[in-house]
Amino acid sequence: MKMKNIEAQQHLEAIAKAIAQGDIRVGVAQIRDFQAVYKSVADLSVVEEAESDYRMMADYYRKGLADASRERIFRDIQKKLLQAYGDMAMDYQCRYNAVMAAVTARLAGKRVEVGQARRRLEEFVSDLAMLSLEPEDHTQEKSERLHAAHFDTLRNVFNHLFTSRMWTESDKQNWTALVLSPTIDLNDGLVMTSAIMLGCMMQFDLRKFRSLTEIYSYASDERLRQRALVGWLLAMSKQADVYPEQLPFVRRLLDDERCRSEVGEAQMQMFYCMDADKDSKEIQRDIMPGLIRNSSLRYSDRGFVEKEDDEMEDILHPDARDKAMEDMERGYQRMMDMQRRGSDIYFGGFAQMKRFSFFYSLVNWFMPFNTAHPDLRPVLHKLHNAKLLDAMVKGNPFCDSDKYSFVLALSGVIDRMPKNVQEMLELGDLRQDLSLAGDGRQNDPRYIRQTYLQDLYRFFRLFMQREELPRVFTANPLQGEVTQADDAAFFMDHPAFRLPEMDERKTVFMRFLTKRRMTVELQRVVDSMSDKTSTDYLLAAATALMANRDMLPKAAEFLKVLLQHDSRHATALRLLGKVYRELGAYEAAAGVYEKLVELFPDNRAHLFNFCLCLVETSDERARQQLFKLVYKYPEDSNVVRLLAWSHLCAGELEKAKTEYAKILQLDEAGRADYVNMGYCHWFGGDIDGAVEDFRHAVEKSSVEQVLGNLESDAELIARFVTSDVEVFLMRDLVRSVADA
Repeated sequence: MKMKNIEAQQHLEAIAKAIAQGDIRVGVAQIRDFQAVYKSVADLSVVEEAESDYRMMADYYRKGLADASRERIFRDIQKKLLQAYGDMAMDYQCRYNAVMAAVTARLAGKRVEVGQARRRLEEFVSDLAMLSLEPEDHTQEKSERLHAAHFDTLRNVFNHLFTSRMWTESDKQNWTALVLSPTIDLNDGLVMTSAIMLGCMMQFDLRKFRSLTEIYSYASDERLRQRALVGWLLAMSKQADVYPEQLPFVRRLLDDERCRSEVGEAQMQMFYCMDADKDSKEIQRDIMPGLIRNSSLRYSDRGFVEKEDDEMEDILHPDARDKAMEDMERGYQRMMDMQRRGSDIYFGGFAQMKRFSFFYSLVNWFMPFNTAHPDLRPVLHKLHNAKLLDAMVKGNPFCDSDKYSFVLALSGVIDRMPKNVQEMLELGDLRQDLSLAGDGRQNDPRYIRQTYLQDLYRFFRLFMQREELPRVFTANPLQGEVTQADDAAFFMDHPAFRLPEMDERKTVFMRFLTKRRMTVELQRVVDSMSDKTSTDYLLAAATALMANRDMLPKAAEFLKVLLQHDSRHATALRLLGKVYRELGAYEAAAGVYEKLVELFPDNRAHLFNFCLCLVETSDERARQQLFKLVYKYPEDSNVVRLLAWSHLCAGELEKAKTEYAKILQLDEAGRADYVNMGYCHWFGGDIDGAVEDFRHAVEKSSVEQVLGNLESDAELIARFVTSDVEVFLMRDLVRSVADA
């Protein structure tokens, strides 16, 4: 967890590093320095014990006394100092981190103990059961009081777990047992699991981490399992050298194929979450205009009203209504397809609905949707019954956070809704219409995990003090921002997952990253692979390196190793051909593309690239292959371009002009086409014609880009224009036409 105070951050990092490296004296001295500077009130009596044990151990060693327990004692000293370090870090954050300081202030004077928490949470369940036996018309007020008191208890428990110092083994056992207890409400267990995760993310605590892994292993309810899975995945410390003890706990879980599968799925889902802005833009640009245009409702000063039927429109365009319905269905289906593949299609709409006072309370971001939540009372009173809210809980595909947003927003617009819609809400008749995800997925582990991740994405992206929280979802593909090394949501390269058994999951993920051209993330996963000889590793490694021109030769080496094992591997051949072309090694590239043409004679791209390489190397086979290409694809403008370029390179200027003239008649004609036509005129002595072509090229781009073409084509120009002075003059003429 990064802190705003850089000096404090660096001081704490130095303490952790010293302890991890075994520099006990340095670590102890730095702990005392930190306590003196930042006035830490953490209990550091354990430091005195550790220092005393270390002095005794060092004294024994100096005297040459054998000690079979020396290794164990040294590790125990490290653990004690890490506990002191963790307590100091949490104490510092509870005073200086705005989020933790606010929660600590709310807890002031309130003592939360696990036994007391268990008693109150269990009493709520029994009181609720007794209340259900009473007549319904006498229970509303009592139920509201009961839920209000329970929410207050749960909020205090959440705040305590979030800000608690380093746990003892007893703490871990008792709180884990409470979360897993069948005698408390499941929602309480879910909220406590999130609190443990969040506290462990603020400052890693091995026992809190183990609590999450145990909840994941032993929970009988799938919602609790998935929340714990996400919890320990995000809470893992990136400082594996400081906390190596976390690794065996994770690897024991990974012995189970189901766990490995869920870890792989969770990583993919987190990246889909980070696509939320891009998906929202696509929906707003391509889908929503059609849905709004074809809707039967319009907004007026009286709120939403139904559009009146236009009889004349029905006469003139009898099929218009059916077409509008078809367009709406297509748009709706497209959104549902996006959702099924993992897209967060509702983020854009609900992102604006997180400013209700409801979301000022930290715990509410992690609360499973519950119609009995005290903050929903005003909405329930407006609706007169909870049928609509029940329908939402059981049917719609929103995450819990969005369900709360929707209901809170509904209370502000319900009075402006059409009368018939209000009546349907009162009667609960919109249950079916609101059940957009009524396809039985609500109990599917993947779906449960997806909606919880959407809750977390909203929290870490939209919480008003999000800058005080750990980095989790910082990547934004829409803005070209990549995930950072300390982003909790990118965990697949963590040392805990550097196992042969995880390579299969990483392979799937590498293909996912390759398809999205996320080469920075791809390189991190590639480096974490166990098998450095597999086809998937070699392909992914080459792909990642190809993003950096300086690394192209190394990428070629990876691909050649792969082709030694499988000389017909199409993807490796295609990538190697591309590498050679970018390096300007057209002769080597021609050999690769010739092989691809043999394997795939009907593939246009392979034949085109083969011809291009032959032209660039002045190979005598170029013209024969080119005519073959033109014969097979006469309408392809790129084929015409290549033929024209071959004529130009061969000095056949009139033939080149004929072909370029065809291209310049097309709307797609661009800068390069005009530049090449300019070469035809220039090399033939028509300077005015060349300048005019270059002027068109400048209009299509810029002076700098056209001059860049002249520079990159210097070798071609030198074959026809032998005077440097003429080249200088032409460059000036290009500049002058831009200024004219």
